[in-house]
Amino acid sequence: MVERGKIDVKGKGECTTFFLEGKKQIR
Repeated sequence: MVERGKIDVKGKGECTTFFLEGKKQIR
């Protein structure tokens, strides 16, 4: 369900991408 940092969750694409990227970078 992930496309190289690009996700589509019922109108939550860029938001989710940033969230996932941030968590990966922070951790």
